[in-house]
Amino acid sequence: MLYNDQPIGQDKDDELNRTPFVDEIVELVDRYTEADEKKDNHDGLVIGLEGDWGSGKTSVLNLLENRFQDKNERYVVQRLDSWLAMDRMTLAAEFFKTLGLAAVDAGTFLEGESYVKEKVLKLPKGILNFVKKFTLSLSILNGAFKVDFKQVLQGKTLRKEKEEVGKSLSQSKRYIIYMIDDIDRLSNDEIAFAMQLVKNIADFPKVIYILAYDRAIISEALQRIDGRNGRDFMEKIVQVPIQMPMFSEQDLLNYFGKELRKIIPEKSYIENKAIYYTTAGKVIENRIHKALLPYLRSIRDCNRVLNAFQVRYLICSSFCDADDLLCIVVLSIYEPELISYISDNPDSVYPKGINQPSNSSEDDTPEKYQEKFKNDAQCSDDALIILAILFPGFSKKAALHVITQTDGNEAVIKNKISIKSNFSSYFILSSREDDVLSSTVEHLLKDADEPRIQEQFVAWAKNGQWSGACSKIISYCDTRNKHLSLTKDRLKILLHALSLLKDNPSFDQQLHPYADLAWYFLEKATGYSPFSGTTIVLDVAQQDMLTEIFEDRSISIEILEALMKPIGRGYGWNPSEANGSYLPLADKDVFEACRDIFLRRKNPSISDIEGESKK
Repeated sequence: MLYNDQPIGQDKDDELNRTPFVDEIVELVDRYTEADEKKDNHDGLVIGLEGDWGSGKTSVLNLLENRFQDKNERYVVQRLDSWLAMDRMTLAAEFFKTLGLAAVDAGTFLEGESYVKEKVLKLPKGILNFVKKFTLSLSILNGAFKVDFKQVLQGKTLRKEKEEVGKSLSQSKRYIIYMIDDIDRLSNDEIAFAMQLVKNIADFPKVIYILAYDRAIISEALQRIDGRNGRDFMEKIVQVPIQMPMFSEQDLLNYFGKELRKIIPEKSYIENKAIYYTTAGKVIENRIHKALLPYLRSIRDCNRVLNAFQVRYLICSSFCDADDLLCIVVLSIYEPELISYISDNPDSVYPKGINQPSNSSEDDTPEKYQEKFKNDAQCSDDALIILAILFPGFSKKAALHVITQTDGNEAVIKNKISIKSNFSSYFILSSREDDVLSSTVEHLLKDADEPRIQEQFVAWAKNGQWSGACSKIISYCDTRNKHLSLTKDRLKILLHALSLLKDNPSFDQQLHPYADLAWYFLEKATGYSPFSGTTIVLDVAQQDMLTEIFEDRSISIEILEALMKPIGRGYGWNPSEANGSYLPLADKDVFEACRDIFLRRKNPSISDIEGESKK
């Protein structure tokens, strides 16, 4: 579902609680008309609905129109969407035609006064004559309304025509609510022309104008046209300026979060470790979204981001973290120079030497680093905060003390952008061959058969992806990761697949030692971690499993040798260790049993010698 940025039209669609504001405007108009009815001479009124682009002015006009139409015994409503007019001539024609139709609906002009109900495009004669004179005075192109200049010159003066139109309007039983939208979308000339139209007929009795615009844009346009102070000119036209209510941060957060959860269902949150439905997850969601708030100033901004994110997430969710991708999408929209800079200079957000003691000059202070980065990337301070959330190294270098997102092994599993090998995945709209996807790694560890595992290992090696793949495999096998467990049967399949690589030319001595993965597979199956700092004491089943592995002839000697490195710690197995200088990772009996099996497998002659000695 794409967000089409359409304004709301009904109260039931009001998710930002604008209805009380609309009701206040209706009450203001009701009080005004009640007081005006008691007067002998009726006046017109111009209300200005002022707000920034995207603040919801059209939505408010829609809700107001509904309210006034429900009071049709008192009001007649007409709308002019000024942006639809292509030029000043069309704008003037639409302006007066809309006013004329409203006047007829209000019962102002009699049927016999050149108005025929079946031909609603005809204007009442009084307004038509006024239009001819008015457009001539404004120097609209000759022929715009097929003006008969002889008739105009022989007829009544413009002032007299206006007085007669006003007299007819004052006799109406209903007030005309004349709404004009999108004035701030016109060109400067058209803005000035539209405002002049309103100014010259704003005092028509029983006509209430509600103009929707951005005051700053209108004021600047008026000043550019005639050099006068635009704000002063506006004050002469608009009698009741009403500022659009600002959306609270919480309103925007609630709306944005609710719509975001429609894009990313709960199941996907769990699969991607971006869980928003727990207490801890809520904290993460709010922290990230609050960092984005400077860019989400209106519903229109929110919808723009949601649309862009929805498309990107649909394609990239399998290899990008949802939170990180959202941040990148926002920066892509509002800080394009920054995205261009870090795309060309990825090392800028993965700075080196951040943990080294600083004895440098003032030019290397975090403040200077921030200033230089901002100048190079042409970004704002708000963007720096988002970068600090995404990139822990950047956060430290710039001394931006924010709570950074998950780093380390869990960040690898979640495809976080804080891991440099994941960086390129966030700037593409399709999967690339050099991306190592967490979903692929998880499938191999859980479900794939031996040939498929071996095939993928070889493909990673040929494509130069082996280092990144190993990082993700190790992270998945870390016992602190509770999302994966390996059975004995699954462990053997993985070790068999590794063993088949011993003669593959892609796995030479220069490549990351593939056999070292064997220990990570084993520790995941046993539930122990070499990072825990405690002695591993295997139970009977685990000891039998370890023995089976060493006796399994389908597991290569290279794999067994890799397994002996951690198993032999603390027992002098590794030449670099002094005996007892390391805390043992395995029970001594287990170590000795595995050592004996390994030595017999490595050097079969040992078994022959031992057999002869026993004889």
